[in-house]
Amino acid sequence: APVGDGTLTLRMAPDEHLFRGYPLSRWVGGLRIIQPMEALYINPADAARVGIVDREKVVVAADGFERVWPAIIDHSQPPGEVRVTVNVDEWDGGRSLSVAIRKQNG
Repeated sequence: APVGDGTLTLRMAPDEHLFRGYPLSRWVGGLRIIQPMEALYINPADAARVGIVDREKVVVAADGFERVWPAIIDHSQPPGEVRVTVNVDEWDGGRSLSVAIRKQNG
């Protein structure tokens, strides 16, 4: 569920589709279309609330943390929660984080 101040809960997952330590989408062009190397998956209602559209770049910010990802609108993503897939060496072990999201150019 959304946090009271309008932020969302970020969950990270490790990219398990690797070849020699790199995401398969780096090597397989068609896979990049259906599974970008790094993307933020967001529920359609949350995307509409923030005013973002599919594949638009968004800024994800928390205390001491800011990163840009393309947003993928995902109907299976729970409302109030966003998910990113990161390289295994960036994975934080499954900890959740409250974040604010905005358009990169807005």
